[in-house]
Amino acid sequence: MKIYYIKYSILFLFVVLLFACKRDDLHPKNVPLAKVMVFNGIVEGGNIKVSVSPQDKSWSSIPDAQFSFNRLTMIPFLTPSGVNIVKAVQLADTTKIFYRNHVTFQNNNFYTLYLTGTATKVDTLFRKEVNLPIYVPLDVRKKLTAQDSMINIRFINLSYNGPKININIKNKNTNEVSDLDYQKFSNFKVVSAIADEIVFEIRNAADQSLLLTYSLNARYFRFKTVDFAIVGSYGNPNVPYFDQYSVAINSLF
Repeated sequence: MKIYYIKYSILFLFVVLLFACKRDDLHPKNVPLAKVMVFNGIVEGGNIKVSVSPQDKSWSSIPDAQFSFNRLTMIPFLTPSGVNIVKAVQLADTTKIFYRNHVTFQNNNFYTLYLTGTATKVDTLFRKEVNLPIYVPLDVRKKLTAQDSMINIRFINLSYNGPKININIKNKNTNEVSDLDYQKFSNFKVVSAIADEIVFEIRNAADQSLLLTYSLNARYFRFKTVDFAIVGSYGNPNVPYFDQYSVAINSLF
């Protein structure tokens, strides 16, 4: 079966994702919206509370169980376009501010905020996402099969103290990305997902030594657009499990 590989229409994306995001019930319906996803990759920062709203909400008004677990995950929000207050604090101590800023969001646009670094020195990346790829079947009446399978993957180096990296698929001689430095992104790449598992090798770009291997469950991510992020503290096994040098996968669409 043939599949169109296209760049999404922002409006179409919003219709599909409308019910997948946390929405502030105080906002009136039928107002222009923006989508914001916040990634929590702060080493030794623990879970966080996040607010994305035109209002400066008190932390006591946001439930502790806003998200049951948000380490190394994307936290989605829908919010009215225009000026919003975007802020994040440590769940265990809301006086510990990880991020706070006034951001102007445009109607029907999609933004990502990456929180990385350490709890004592947080690094941030705020992006307006453009040209995110999606897949549309040529014949929507036919069911997609494994033989049609592909994944759109973007590689990101979010390990604050790690080296530049190369990433390849096991038993392939070419890199999917090379010399990827901290807080740098690759372009999206189409990766075949006919096999149920894809094994990636993450290597030190300086000497090609193997740092990590990661087996991606292709069955779950087929026909999706995903972030493949290298996260955590490099060379430090004494940090908590979720803060160790590893891979975090999140679906954007």
